[in-house]
Amino acid sequence: MKVNKKSYSVAVASALLILFLILVSSTASATTEQGASLTINETQITTSGSADSPSIYGDRIVWRDWRNGYRDSLEEESDVYMYDLSTHKEIRITNRTIFFDYFFGFGPCISGNRILYGRTYDYCIYDISTQKETHIDDMPINNPAFFGNIIVCTSDLEGRPSNIIMYDISTQKETRISSSDSAFSPDIDNNIIVWADWRMGDDEDYHSEIYTYDLSTQKETQIANGSKFYYGPAISKDRIVWLGDRFYMYNLSTQEETHTNNTSINLGFDFYGDKIVWSDWENEKPNVYMGTLTSSNLPTASFSASPTSGKAPMKVQFNDKSTGTPKKWKWDFGDGTTSTKQNPIHMYSKVGVYTVKLIVTNAAGSNTVTKEDYIKVVTKPVAAFSGSPTSGKTPLNVKFTDKSTGTPASWYWNFGDGSKSYLQNPVHKYSKAGAYNVSLIVKNAAGRNEVTKTEYIKVISKPVAAFFASPTSGKTPLNVKFTDKSTGIPASWYWTFGDGSKSYLQNPIHKYSKAGVYTVSLTVKNDAGRSVITKTRYIKII
Repeated sequence: MKVNKKSYSVAVASALLILFLILVSSTASATTEQGASLTINETQITTSGSADSPSIYGDRIVWRDWRNGYRDSLEEESDVYMYDLSTHKEIRITNRTIFFDYFFGFGPCISGNRILYGRTYDYCIYDISTQKETHIDDMPINNPAFFGNIIVCTSDLEGRPSNIIMYDISTQKETRISSSDSAFSPDIDNNIIVWADWRMGDDEDYHSEIYTYDLSTQKETQIANGSKFYYGPAISKDRIVWLGDRFYMYNLSTQEETHTNNTSINLGFDFYGDKIVWSDWENEKPNVYMGTLTSSNLPTASFSASPTSGKAPMKVQFNDKSTGTPKKWKWDFGDGTTSTKQNPIHMYSKVGVYTVKLIVTNAAGSNTVTKEDYIKVVTKPVAAFSGSPTSGKTPLNVKFTDKSTGTPASWYWNFGDGSKSYLQNPVHKYSKAGAYNVSLIVKNAAGRNEVTKTEYIKVISKPVAAFFASPTSGKTPLNVKFTDKSTGIPASWYWTFGDGSKSYLQNPIHKYSKAGVYTVSLTVKNDAGRSVITKTRYIKII
């Protein structure tokens, strides 16, 4: 669960608020309605008028409260309180008033039976079961989120956009999660980390977008983008909520986004299950509120299709899988045609990759689902590839890049050393010196194609020079053909024929014009080294 503050600092909060208002006013006309809506049923939890920064896990809500201390514009002395929704009891967790400042103070937040609170270099983990407090002061953290033994936070200790850092409390190991230098407001639940990120969009303007990182797959995914300013994301199981020009919720399982237009929720909220907690700062006397998130009776759009790939012309059966009893359907097949049937059949006549959209409607409203690049109408593929590097000394890692046309659906690589791969763009290690043929077979519903590059990869070792000549004796003038027999794949050759002549060819022919006995030498080189062989009195001209 995430640590929530009214702001990371007074300066940062002010900047974010001003920027948010500018972006909302400048982009309101470009807002795209998602269709599904969200409502929040609001319940007041505290009445002290001094409660801030709530966090929730299960039936427990914790927050910071200065009813026994004080607060001014830069600092406060507060206690940590907890409210149990199952027993309706409020408990004071701390037995002393704790000093917080708005630049380096944070918390509290709760995960399981533990509560995290304190300041950047002096924070505590309180165990609810044992009522024991453990101090930790050797991990600098600010604006953190907390789940199990994992803390995630920003690398900037004043909470400015920077990078997301993960700390393992049990091992004290630090891992960098993002590298954009523009991430802020992290949260974590199980293996998923979520944050807002201030990156430049395709329009060459900056937008705050929502990203996730899956610790199990080590994959970063962009969840929300566009011309809006998003901030403060929180995650619980498969759902993510965040603030923008409205309050949003995204389901990771169904990839459905819903929102509500009217809410008093502001920066400094937390989320668990279907419950959300926040502080309402009306009249500067904040109290903690809890809301239950409920979706309306709007339909949820969903569909399948068969087949999703094939050669032109291709007939596709679309099947509506929507829930919520829709009464109307509008399909956009991505090729300029539409349908209002529930389960249409559509014929794709041209090769291409098509995005399909379905809008479903009932009395409560409408919902949209879009499947990007869903239908692939293909021609017989033409295999092509490149590799880099194509030569070098052993061991050599080569990255192969598929350049095939015609939208292949499968790939089969043969690297020439007994190894194979079914990846589109594999990386292969060559462990032995040699010249290797590489082949690629690509297939799709329209057919298959193969390309082979002979001796494409040259894995070298230090060369060993060797050669022979024919003839080696005769009367003048004598033309002698020299043949390179060197091993190790030389890249260059240097011959001296003993009569003052030389050559850089691999297999030169040399004319001896004068009688005599000649010594011949060959020098070969590659990236791994060089070698020289000399044959004394090798050529005899009479």
